[in-house]
Amino acid sequence: MRHRQRTLERLTLRWLKRPKLVGQTMLELRITNTAAAPPSTPASIASRITPFAARPIRSAYERYERTRRKADEVDEQGLFGAFFELIETLGWRVDAVCRLWASDVDRSVRPAAAYGPIRKRGEVDKEGVEMWVPMNEDARRAVDVVLERNPAIGGTPLFPAPKSDADEQSKCWSRWHARDLNERSQRSAGYATRVRRAARRSATSSGIVRARKCRHVDREPRDPSKRLLGFHAYRRKWATERKHLPVKDVAEAGGWLDRRSLELCYLQADEETMLAAVSEPRKLRETIAQTIAPRGG
Repeated sequence: MRHRQRTLERLTLRWLKRPKLVGQTMLELRITNTAAAPPSTPASIASRITPFAARPIRSAYERYERTRRKADEVDEQGLFGAFFELIETLGWRVDAVCRLWASDVDRSVRPAAAYGPIRKRGEVDKEGVEMWVPMNEDARRAVDVVLERNPAIGGTPLFPAPKSDADEQSKCWSRWHARDLNERSQRSAGYATRVRRAARRSATSSGIVRARKCRHVDREPRDPSKRLLGFHAYRRKWATERKHLPVKDVAEAGGWLDRRSLELCYLQADEETMLAAVSEPRKLRETIAQTIAPRGG
């Protein structure tokens, strides 16, 4: 019984210390030093866990440009480049972009939408938000490229599944297919994780211990700036780039129902705005009391 308990503790500790992927959930990414282990973790295991403070990761525009140049090379359909542009310009979750229909795009010019609006349907959004938002020039150019390479109408997906036949035109890209294309384009652009070979010893039937090679994937990057990023990094980038705008408008355009989530998990400090915060103060002056005579009396 004691051996079984130690085995369980060892396996649990290994799971808690496993390398974290970029596509983590928001709760996992907000772990702080005061919450290094879940409350249900046994005390014997929690005492051996090294606390860490993980910050959400956002992408820079230079990285986007470098990855975008390789996007169409990794996709046989030639649609991932435009898909990647929509991810960057709209700031939506990947599922919402994967499941776009041709009827979700209105390319007619309107006073409030110079390049036409685009719709995110409620059934494809994590929080059930359905809305029409105006497209900017980059989003309109991406939509035109998609419709040129994949002439779709009505309820036909803009990004059809690559293995769909004529009878299955309603199938769209899965998030896993889009993630695979994203990782391949990043590797083509020079962003990759380190792969090392580790020696593992095994005992033969005669008792001779031999060393053999095994392929071990190390998720720690050579350079932290070259680690593979998921699509959600561009959603954080989209929100951070609009910190100077009213939070209410940013939340409406990006599809956040709760502004607390936007402010706590998506808006991040950067060197430019921190410099502005300390360099551009508005000096607080004392008010002169009774400058305006009270009415009545």
